[in-house]
Amino acid sequence: MNTPPQLGNLDEQLFGRAERGRIEVGQPRNNLILSGTYERRNLTLVARTQRFGEVTSIAARATGTARQVPDQTYSAKFITDVSASYKLMQRTTITIGSDNVFDVYPDENKDRGDLATNYSGQGTFGVFRYSGLSPFGFNGRFLYARVGYSL
Repeated sequence: MNTPPQLGNLDEQLFGRAERGRIEVGQPRNNLILSGTYERRNLTLVARTQRFGEVTSIAARATGTARQVPDQTYSAKFITDVSASYKLMQRTTITIGSDNVFDVYPDENKDRGDLATNYSGQGTFGVFRYSGLSPFGFNGRFLYARVGYSL
């Protein structure tokens, strides 16, 4: 996309390469959710899995240098959540569960070795192990317990 003439002297683009990439390929093209619930008397079991399609991180072109940070495509991943609830009394329910039960992480940022010492990721210089572009985060498994009371 060319810069409008009114903004030409600012030496900027409204949507540069990286910004266009976030819109065009930075979100999964597909997302599949499968969920099942089983109930028997006071027990409820829930299992849900979600597939996030691949995403691509488009690097901005480095200005004033011949070096270019390469783009990186992150593979599709399945995330599974499970929970079990038990109704103790008429108004009290205890639930235990796990989000991301298989402890799935996004693909790591690739080492860009020849660009800079310990350079990793899309402009992070090794600080961030995973891309912030991941549609499901990078905290891994989460375990929880909860007590609910209905008034």
